[in-house]
Amino acid sequence: MTPPQGRSLLTDEDETSFVGRLLSIACRTALEEGLGAVSTLRLARDAGVSRVAVEKRFRTRADLLAALQADILGEAAESLVDALGGMSPLRPQALETLCRLWVAHWLDRPALFRVAFPDGAAPPRTGPRDALAPLAIYFTEGLDGTEDGARADLLLCALQGIVLSHLGPRPGDWTEPGDLVALAISTVRK
Repeated sequence: MTPPQGRSLLTDEDETSFVGRLLSIACRTALEEGLGAVSTLRLARDAGVSRVAVEKRFRTRADLLAALQADILGEAAESLVDALGGMSPLRPQALETLCRLWVAHWLDRPALFRVAFPDGAAPPRTGPRDALAPLAIYFTEGLDGTEDGARADLLLCALQGIVLSHLGPRPGDWTEPGDLVALAISTVRK
């Protein structure tokens, strides 16, 4: 049986596995050679598939890089939820714990951070369709139970800056990341 024009013969599970494999190869390439080496053509060659097979999933290099960032952030979110060990988002210290874990996660993985957030990349979001959706409830509850996206955005920007300041060249000694996290959280809480 021939599939309808433009449709894949892969099941949803196989499709998910195939896309995961492609993103894993793209991530490995980025970690080993830099983001400049990542392209749909290179990915097709490294995966041993046609360029059409790759471009069916990622129409452009920008789409591929966006999917790679989302994949890395999704894995980070899963890892952070696991590290929280079932801590309720309603606990007063939940947001601060999550933020400290976020900073530690990236400081332990600087190369992956640079792939997820190359120069000029925006900080992550916590909306329902974003890769960090599993963490959104911690921001909502930790910021007084409101859905104030601006305060969550500000906090994520601060966390991004904390990681960047501790990964880059330092003109002087920066305040410890944990102290900066505490200050950032107290600043965004009403």
